[in-house]
Amino acid sequence: MSVDFAGAAVGTAFGELFSLVKEVVQTIAVFPEQLKKIESTLDSIVPIMKNIDEFNRRMDRKDMRQIQALINGGKDLVNKCLKVKAHNLCKRYSYSKKLTKFDTALAREFQLSMPLLAVRNTVEILGEVKDFREEFRLFTSRIANDGSLQSGLGPSGNLAVPEAPDFVVGSEVEVSLRELKERLLKEGVSMIVVTAPGGCGKTTLLTKLCHEAEIKVNRCKGLPLALTVIAKSLRGKDPSFWETKLLDWSERRSLLHSDNDVLDCLKKSLDDLDGDPSIKERFMDLSSFPEDRKIPATALIDMWVELYKLDFSGVRAIADLNKLVYRNLADLVVTRDLSEDDEDKCYSSHYAMQHDLLRELAILECNQGEVENRERLILDLTGNNFPDWWSEQKQPTLSARLVSISTDGTFSASWPNLQLPKAEALVLNFGTAIQTKTYALPEFIEKADNLKALIVTNYSFFPAELRNFHVIGSNLRRMRFERVTVPFLSMRKLRLHSLQKISFFMCSISQASASDDAKISEAMPKLVELHIDYCNDLMSLPNDICEIKLMKKLSITNCHNLSALPDQIGQLASLEVVRFNSCTNLLQLPNSIGNLRKLISLNIFDCLSLSTLPNEIGQLVNLKRMNMRGCLRLSELPRSIVKLRNLSKVVCDKEKEDLWRPLRSTLNSLNIVASEEEEANLDWLND
Repeated sequence: MSVDFAGAAVGTAFGELFSLVKEVVQTIAVFPEQLKKIESTLDSIVPIMKNIDEFNRRMDRKDMRQIQALINGGKDLVNKCLKVKAHNLCKRYSYSKKLTKFDTALAREFQLSMPLLAVRNTVEILGEVKDFREEFRLFTSRIANDGSLQSGLGPSGNLAVPEAPDFVVGSEVEVSLRELKERLLKEGVSMIVVTAPGGCGKTTLLTKLCHEAEIKVNRCKGLPLALTVIAKSLRGKDPSFWETKLLDWSERRSLLHSDNDVLDCLKKSLDDLDGDPSIKERFMDLSSFPEDRKIPATALIDMWVELYKLDFSGVRAIADLNKLVYRNLADLVVTRDLSEDDEDKCYSSHYAMQHDLLRELAILECNQGEVENRERLILDLTGNNFPDWWSEQKQPTLSARLVSISTDGTFSASWPNLQLPKAEALVLNFGTAIQTKTYALPEFIEKADNLKALIVTNYSFFPAELRNFHVIGSNLRRMRFERVTVPFLSMRKLRLHSLQKISFFMCSISQASASDDAKISEAMPKLVELHIDYCNDLMSLPNDICEIKLMKKLSITNCHNLSALPDQIGQLASLEVVRFNSCTNLLQLPNSIGNLRKLISLNIFDCLSLSTLPNEIGQLVNLKRMNMRGCLRLSELPRSIVKLRNLSKVVCDKEKEDLWRPLRSTLNSLNIVASEEEEANLDWLND
């Protein structure tokens, strides 16, 4: 397979690397597993690189030096591997690790750097759209002056669909047309957004779609089409109406505020929800998070479990989210579809998204009535501008049970006081300026005695230091932190005696407190779940964490520098779920793990450095599920594994299936799920 990339520097380097790896995989047998994994990753990236290269060519872009350097380094590494002899075990091991690290870096680069470039490009595109709006305004003005509004709007001057093209070229157009039609006619679907670079044929495709008979007769279902309502309101009107509408949008006036017909239609859809008021409640709750952002399902679980007294694990919360999805009030994005996540009730790969228009509607619903009496308080602050009702002089007492406050990178003021006696969930969304990179928790949290859930999310590209930890109260049951520096050990000083679940995502947590002899187990004695994900500075866990007797779920995932676990981990006698997946430097499991007699699920997926399992693993008498896929160095099982009489499911690589197959005669209920090595999933880059 040849890859042609228009001659741009990054595309050329990628094409050379791609071709080289393809050739080496077929001719060299020294590093088969690692090279095939890199080949698989590159296969996933090919269509993305083609799109990027075409975009760069159109936009005259030449600023992807970091990616180019990584790809060039990969070429050099593969070339060096060609010189390694099969009998040189030392070099084979060394270069095997280097290839694995390169594959991880390649996938990570596309997962982290590419979104940043996408944001930059989006900002530029928005600027161009603004210029286009101005040109269109001048255009319509000129048309109004000579008394006609015909061009481009159909033969009668209204919003009629242009004539269908006589024919379209290419089978891909027909396939896309058929797919769009199937989606639009699907029960409950009323809106589809089609995006692509200029010149790709969007207009031709959609013109053809609008002339399909099924589309013409199909009614809007569930959520009415805003475009349809606007079209009806403007059809046959004087050009001045069009210009007024254009001015409203160019001045960033809300569509819902400027078009009562759209608002009425959307409200009607929201009010007609099968008589289930909980769906509307959950819908309004989604507005607690910024627009155009993926909302972690785990954050919604933390919020909804406390607000609506749902089951601790979040099964009903996930069911409520799916109800919103079924009614097109939200979208569900699953970044990695693993059945084990659902079985373990972790949902770390599940995200919700809410359309901007629907978020506006949710906020409008939340803002009904006097601010003091609202059930939800949703505040989006720009700079240091607080609403008039909130100041040091007024200090209002509010009835809200859910409070969400979002600030941008220019926010630098001290927090005015706020009385929140009924607040049970507080969501703090913020961005930070490059110069400061700090965020202070509001002092009013200290007096919010009824607060049960705290969710703090930094939406900046850089982690922010979190300050004012002393305000966190002892009644909190759930806390979730994202992209913040929050030294875990410093929490020994806090009195979190009601805390049951704490989560860290992409945080810096390993900075030690230099002070006293206080213990984590004393600070949070009722902790049931600990989740640490993508915290790359974590190298080990504090020993005293093993003294938390009530802990049932320990999930430490994607922490690539974690190399050791406490020897005392067996003291966590209540543990039911243990997850160490993608901790690539974890060397071994402690022998004391055999003391976890209540353990049901063990996940060591992608623990690349794990070469053996302790013999004591046979003492896990209640173990039902085990995932060891991606444990490339694990070549044998301990003999005690035959004692796992309740083991019913093992997930492993295809080549490791032979380790388990002989055990089927002893472990009668054992189901072996053997799969090929999972390809890197980078489809979300096309969003």
